[in-house]
Amino acid sequence: VTNSGSITTIINNANNSILTNNSNIGALEVNKNLNYSGSGSITNYAIIAENTTLNNSTALIFASNNQGLENKGIITGLLENKGNMQLLSNSGTTSQINGDITNSGLITNLANQGTISGNITNNTNSTITSFINSGTISGNLYNDGHIDTLTNTGTMGTIYNTSKETIVALGNDKGATIEAVNNTGNINIITNDGTINGQITSKNNSEIKEILIGENGIVNAKGTLDSSNMQDKTNDAVSLDTINTTLIHNQGTIQGNVRVVGQGSVIREITNQDTISGCILVDGGR
Repeated sequence: VTNSGSITTIINNANNSILTNNSNIGALEVNKNLNYSGSGSITNYAIIAENTTLNNSTALIFASNNQGLENKGIITGLLENKGNMQLLSNSGTTSQINGDITNSGLITNLANQGTISGNITNNTNSTITSFINSGTISGNLYNDGHIDTLTNTGTMGTIYNTSKETIVALGNDKGATIEAVNNTGNINIITNDGTINGQITSKNNSEIKEILIGENGIVNAKGTLDSSNMQDKTNDAVSLDTINTTLIHNQGTIQGNVRVVGQGSVIREITNQDTISGCILVDGGR
């Protein structure tokens, strides 16, 4: 099927079909394996059935206001939202999205229960209201827009936040893993009850208002600690450079140094109720 006009709904029940969309489809329901291509968009929603594969050689683009995408099968290729999407769900533990996801509009609910083998990018002036990951994201999150709440109960890569538009709340729950947090923008609060493998870093006039590490929380340095040269930066688990932070509160384990540098850095309070396996180093901040 080749679409160069407008189609309200397409339901695919034929195995190994080919759909080329160069214009607009209102709704797409994929119940059998489908090869999708073209420069067109989907206005309302797409549903990928369980045990079904959608191969899209070009971006699967969602335009204007739409209900979004629910994937219970396998999607191979790129996904992009340019409108107002209510739901982007990779639902079910066997569901897979093997490609990157880009948001250039609004996603009200982004939820992953399965596997995403690619990066997630939230562009400038774009918003994700709620982002919940309970599955596996092998790529990274790049945020240059606004995220209200980001909750991780699964496994995900590094969070790169460059946005001054703020991540309001970033939570890593008990048993969950984030590779690292790299902030050059604004984050209101980081709550860690799981494991952050390789540092919390913040620099370049950025802000993390509060860092709360719960009794099950662990923040590691990037590599193996060198106890013979403990003050070396390679041993840093929390590294803050030219930053404004109200509170660092540790009830868990910080496996490395807490370092504050930069003449403009302000740390109002550091409290420790458990273990910091390193030094607290203040060089130029206060």
